[in-house]
Amino acid sequence: MTVSESIFEFGDIKVAYTKIYRGANWLVCLHGLQSNRQLFDKFFNDHRFSQFSLLTVDLIGFGQSSKPTNFSYEHAEQVKILEALLLFEKIKSGIVLGHSLGGMLAILLSQSKSFSMKALTSLEGNLLEQDCGKSRDFAMFSEDQFNQEYPKFLEILSRGQSVSERQRTEWLKSIPAYVIRKTSVATLELCRKRTLIEIFEKLQIPRLLIVGEKGSFKSRPTGKELTIETITDAGHFMLLEQEESTLQKIDSFLVKVHVG
Repeated sequence: MTVSESIFEFGDIKVAYTKIYRGANWLVCLHGLQSNRQLFDKFFNDHRFSQFSLLTVDLIGFGQSSKPTNFSYEHAEQVKILEALLLFEKIKSGIVLGHSLGGMLAILLSQSKSFSMKALTSLEGNLLEQDCGKSRDFAMFSEDQFNQEYPKFLEILSRGQSVSERQRTEWLKSIPAYVIRKTSVATLELCRKRTLIEIFEKLQIPRLLIVGEKGSFKSRPTGKELTIETITDAGHFMLLEQEESTLQKIDSFLVKVHVG
């Protein structure tokens, strides 16, 4: 069993992903706006996740995947391509873990007719407008304002000394500004519709919502089989800021749900 990196072609679009096959019990990981699939590289060598086959994906516009200028970057379009990838890999069911944007996509993916989601872990996947951090800021700018302010954001971030700031600075180098802008606008529009929180609360599968103590995530959804955990001394990027505490919460949830 070896880790492999592959490219899936969806028309003219290329999707980069990493996987390891260990049987039919899949864990699919989806990253957020300021990262790529490398956010989950640690999962491949962590013994706590050794019972899972793993799939990590660079969303369209991110990492090594295509970055078309004529793509909408709407969440439904990202999910359509994820569904096609899962079909291609013959992944019919599994657990999905998503951070931020990835958490939003995971909620939409739960409605798929071709993929049966067994459980969902969301690391501050935005549910309402009040949960949107930088994506809301970017979306509220006019295009001209964004073009002026986004470079300033990158400059400030690049001067940071924390693990999170250094890593995000590196990842953002490969994400075009138009991807950030279009994705942010789509994120804000979707959160304003309340679609995500309505789906999330009504889901009849085990769900874990992880929030950072220092973050700005406001929503506290309710529902059967829903657990909410807080990571102490962490913000939105808890997997970078408090890696071990976050991994422990994820592992405890997966052990509890006994999927597979």
